[in-house]
Amino acid sequence: MWTRLALLGALLLPLQDPAEKKIRDLVERLGSDTIEEREEAARQLKEAGKAAVPELEKSAASADAERAERARFLLRVIAIRLT
Repeated sequence: MWTRLALLGALLLPLQDPAEKKIRDLVERLGSDTIEEREEAARQLKEAGKAAVPELEKSAASADAERAERARFLLRVIAIRLT
């Protein structure tokens, strides 16, 4: 019985795309305590381009001022690159 419930639970969990998870992790790092980590995250998010936009849009409204400002900046950079 428990095995069936566990299997059903696993099937009902949303599948998480590894690329989406990486982007979420990078966006989190925009608020890191170290400048090196913030800069590296920004670089990788710029490379991700359009794929990073949804998470950056969410982060642009963050209560974390550093993360929000960097997200807004990256959204502008990506928009320019896409035009």
